[in-house]
Amino acid sequence: KLDADIDVIYMVGNKDYPFKGNFDGNGHTINVTLYSLSDYTAPFRYVQDATITGLNVEGSLIVDTKYAGGIVARAIGTVNIMRCRSNVTINSSVSGDGTHGGLVSHTADGSTITISNSLFDGRIIGNNTEKCGGFVGYANNNVTLTNCLFDPTELTLDPDGHKTFARMEKSSKLTTNNSYYTATMGDSQGTSGIGKTAEELVSLLGSSHWQVVENKARPKMETTDGSGNEDDPYLIGSDEKWNSFAAAVSGGEAYEGKFFLLTSDITVNTMAGSENMPFKGIFDGGGHTITLNLSNGGNTTSLFGCLFNATVKNIRLTGTITTNNMRPASVAGFVDGTWNSNPPVSASGQTYIINCYSDVAISSSYNNDIDAGGIVGAVDK
Repeated sequence: KLDADIDVIYMVGNKDYPFKGNFDGNGHTINVTLYSLSDYTAPFRYVQDATITGLNVEGSLIVDTKYAGGIVARAIGTVNIMRCRSNVTINSSVSGDGTHGGLVSHTADGSTITISNSLFDGRIIGNNTEKCGGFVGYANNNVTLTNCLFDPTELTLDPDGHKTFARMEKSSKLTTNNSYYTATMGDSQGTSGIGKTAEELVSLLGSSHWQVVENKARPKMETTDGSGNEDDPYLIGSDEKWNSFAAAVSGGEAYEGKFFLLTSDITVNTMAGSENMPFKGIFDGGGHTITLNLSNGGNTTSLFGCLFNATVKNIRLTGTITTNNMRPASVAGFVDGTWNSNPPVSASGQTYIINCYSDVAISSSYNNDIDAGGIVGAVDK
């Protein structure tokens, strides 16, 4: 977790030792000055099965080789980028195919890239440079963008072969969910936000995750107070804080081993996670009440879509769940692994639900095996 703004002149990771882990920028800025030594230039040169959140990147990448990225150069495996901003200048002297990307340059075969609530508002410059992507230079597998904005300050490139959000291998799929551009870079992708004011863009992208700063739409990078340790848990004290937390879990940020404390009663309209995006931390409701107002969450509709090696405790749940699908439940629609409602203190490797009370009204019109439960919908042991 980054605890201050810093200047960066060295890249993280290489082919043999990629960065693998969770990097929390905590809303801070890294100001980069990077020169290409060979292909792949970015603050994170190589990453594998990694998550990067809450990071603001500014500065310059001066390159005469391919594959420059505002945040990541080479992405391998499952990579998540959430609540990040790339305001870098990629200054390219490459003649021909550059494959530069505003956030990510290049993805390995079979890799899956998910980017949510993130912004590129920097510059990509190269009079003779072709074939770049506004967010992703070239992807060999699927890319999903959710609540993202391409708002470049300057694009000065050879006009051949660019894509506004991502260049894709022919059999790969780009999904743009509620993602906008204020200028096109080659072929347009996503939804036009050209001519929209900053306030209008924030309204479209969602004010839970976006805000107006200096008359520009910017992602909210910090989701919680605290450090996530047991003696300094992340604090959630409002509906907006829950929404930001839920969006992070749904985007793939599992918070494994991290501690959360609810500090006030809240109303929840947004489920945290999904069947395939579990929460893996410790959530203490602090005795507060969560009023659920949930509907049609997909294969699960509940406070948490899925729990894995997690603990949820000290919550009173009320409200309603209405769905036409399976696995509605008040705490978790799905638990991956065994669970216990009253574990010994020394137990580990299970999901624990402790001291939770629910009088939630659950209704489903699903006409097959529903796997509904007052507390948990289904458990996969």
